[in-house]
Amino acid sequence: MTRKLRDHFEEIAGGALLVVLCAVATLQVVGRYLFANPLAWTEEFATIVFAWLVFLGASLALKKRDHFVIEVVVDLLPRAPRRLVRRLAAALVLLVALGLVVFGVRLCLFNAHVRTPVLEISRAWIYAAVPAGGLLMALRCLPQLREPEPAPHDRGEEPAQPDPGEQPARPGPEEPPPA
Repeated sequence: MTRKLRDHFEEIAGGALLVVLCAVATLQVVGRYLFANPLAWTEEFATIVFAWLVFLGASLALKKRDHFVIEVVVDLLPRAPRRLVRRLAAALVLLVALGLVVFGVRLCLFNAHVRTPVLEISRAWIYAAVPAGGLLMALRCLPQLREPEPAPHDRGEEPAQPDPGEQPARPGPEEPPPA
């Protein structure tokens, strides 16, 4: 259970938050259009949930290597330099993620005394999505530092399969060309 939660935390938490976001948005619509009396807290709450979803989604995309990348030049490099470039890119992403943690914590502390207008909760709860997302991204970046080459299926490519009609090559002496 713990391993499954660790391996799929973003999917689980993101899915739960998405359900909550849809439920709150539905409450807002029903209140506004059916009862002509929208619930005041729903818009603010939905904004908080959306902020958390953004950073969970960024971590999930990093984990699945789904962030936008241009690999045309990198793919042309030989294997060793290609791995080095990918490791450097992962290190740069790790630095940015750690920067999100550090500055996100500072942002939370700076805004801890500020209350939201309707819910009257500390704005630190909203801004906590920044360091939490940064920490998740940093953790998801570590495997890419160790193994920078994505598997073919991680890059949207199908693994090479032998052609069913093709005979397997037999090892042996090379045959002379036909005369």
